[in-house]
Amino acid sequence: MKFLRTCNEMPVDTPLLLTGFRQPPNLLRGLYGFLYCIAVVLFSIRVASAEPIAPTWLEVPRQSVPSPLFSLPQLNGDSLDLAAQAGTPVLVHFWASFCKPCLKELPALKQLATDCNGSLKIITIAVDRGSPRAVERVVTRLGFDLPVGLDADGNARKQYEIVGLPTSYFLDAELRIRGRTLGQREWQSAEALTTIQTLLGACK
Repeated sequence: MKFLRTCNEMPVDTPLLLTGFRQPPNLLRGLYGFLYCIAVVLFSIRVASAEPIAPTWLEVPRQSVPSPLFSLPQLNGDSLDLAAQAGTPVLVHFWASFCKPCLKELPALKQLATDCNGSLKIITIAVDRGSPRAVERVVTRLGFDLPVGLDADGNARKQYEIVGLPTSYFLDAELRIRGRTLGQREWQSAEALTTIQTLLGACK
């Protein structure tokens, strides 16, 4: 172990704590050095057993808050109601037909939903203004069959403070916001799956 090797190689005359203090007798120096090594080893064990550090692309709120509710029309005429999704963790993904990184993500999100086998709901919101024809063309071309809410008036986008695309929000089973990510993600990566598992307890 690196920490143990560092302790073993520490010179006997290494100053303890702050320089300028009067050096204790040799016996006490040896004792202090031994206690220092024990403290370092215990600290390293504590760090190793701590929870994984969140990836840099994940923004976690200081306090979990309820997510804004919405009810949006879909291409098939049905409504996409967020409140109806309660009981299962949800990934809410904002995208647009004119956003190239968004289009690259959609197939990965579809595969993620399959891999999670019902333990995570993935719903998407297209923020295209006006006619939904462009959104419909994308959905048809990609064979994308996850729910797509149409936010033509921009209300959902404003509620979720969307400043760039794509943006994804992580909601727990009680529909409280646990985190969000801005930009394109590799949803099949081990890091993304571990983040979902740790944050939401889904996709295990």
